[in-house]
Amino acid sequence: MKAILSIAYHSLKNHGPKMVFKRFYKYAIVKTKRVFSKPDLENIEKWKSLKGKYEGKRVFVIGNGPSLNKTPLYLLKNEYTFCFNRINLMFERNGWAPNFYMITDDLVIRDLEEEVNTEILPNVDYGFFPDIHPYNINFQKYVKKRDNVLWIKTDKPGFTTNLPECGINNTVVNAGLQIMAYLGFKEIYLLGVDASIAFTAHNTSTENNRELTSQADDPNHFDPRYFGKGKKYHYQPMYEMVEKFKIARLFLEEQGIKIRNTGYDPQLNAFERQNLLDVLNYDDKTKEQLFLETVAPGTGAVSFNEFVKDAVHITEVAAFDPNADKVYITGDEGVKLVPKSILTHVPYGPFNGSYVLIKRAEPIVL
Repeated sequence: MKAILSIAYHSLKNHGPKMVFKRFYKYAIVKTKRVFSKPDLENIEKWKSLKGKYEGKRVFVIGNGPSLNKTPLYLLKNEYTFCFNRINLMFERNGWAPNFYMITDDLVIRDLEEEVNTEILPNVDYGFFPDIHPYNINFQKYVKKRDNVLWIKTDKPGFTTNLPECGINNTVVNAGLQIMAYLGFKEIYLLGVDASIAFTAHNTSTENNRELTSQADDPNHFDPRYFGKGKKYHYQPMYEMVEKFKIARLFLEEQGIKIRNTGYDPQLNAFERQNLLDVLNYDDKTKEQLFLETVAPGTGAVSFNEFVKDAVHITEVAAFDPNADKVYITGDEGVKLVPKSILTHVPYGPFNGSYVLIKRAEPIVL
C-alpha cells in the first residue's frame, strides 16, 4: 500500500489529477478482474518448475542502449543472457539468441506483436510477460500461448521473490532482475543499461504525458530502427530509473546475489562497476574464435586477418562506400558507422576496437 500511495503522490505531482484518476481507474478494473478470474494453474506450475533452476550460475542482463555497439556481444555466446523488447534486431549480429526475454510496456507489445511471436519466442528458452498490464491491457491478446511463455502479475510496485508477482519499477530491467533472482542466479552482470541517454532529444510527439510516438530514427538505442518512426513507447526519466536501480541493488544483495555493471556506459553508478573482459577472462585466441563463429562460419577463415583481407579498409565514416561488399573500419569510427550503415550492411564487432560490415543481399527499406 505504501508503494502504491507513493506512486499516486508522484503521479499527482508530475501529471496532474486527470492522469492519476485515469491510471487508478484502470488499476481498479484490473483488480476487479483478479477477483473474478480463476487461478492460472498451468502458469503457476511453470513458475514452480523454474524456482532455483539455475542456482549458483551467472547471467548477463542486457539493456538496449547505444553502448551495445561498443560491446563485443559475440563473447557471450556460451553465457546465460536475458534481453528485452527489440533485441531481435541484434540477432543477426550476435550469432546467438538470449535464453530469457521480456516485455512489460503495453505500447511496445502492440507494436512488436508479430516480431515477438515469429522472430523471438521460437528462439529463446523462456519469455516473460504481464498477463494483464496495470493499465488494463491484456498481453495474452498479443502474445501467443507457448510452452516457453510465462505470465507475471505486475499489479503491485516494489521488489519481491514471490513470483509470479513482479513489480515493473519504472523499467523492464528491474522486472527482469527479480526473475533472475527467483531462477537462482547468484551473479548478475548488466550490459547496455545506459544512464547517459537523453530520451528527450529524440524527435517524438507526446500523447497522454509519457506516451511517446517516434517521428525519426532512434538515437537512444543500439539501432536507429529500435524505436524508429511510428513506434510507440512509454518515456521514463532516467533519474527515476536510477533511483529504482539503487533499490534493486539492495534487494539483490539481501538475496545474496552479486550484481555488477559491466557495460560500456560509465555513467550508471547505481551498481559497482567491473570490466566485462575481466569477468569473461578469455584469451585472445578464444575471442578471435568466438568472433569467427558468429561472422564467418563456412567461409574457411581461420583468423581475423584472413577474414578481412578482401575487405575495403577505411579509417573514417566519411570514407564509407554503401556499395562495398565488405568494409573493415578501425577505431571509434566503426561505432559511429554502425547506425549510419545498418540498412545496407550487417555490422560485426567490435573486434580489437574494429568493425567488419558485410553488405546485405537486399537493403532494408523502412
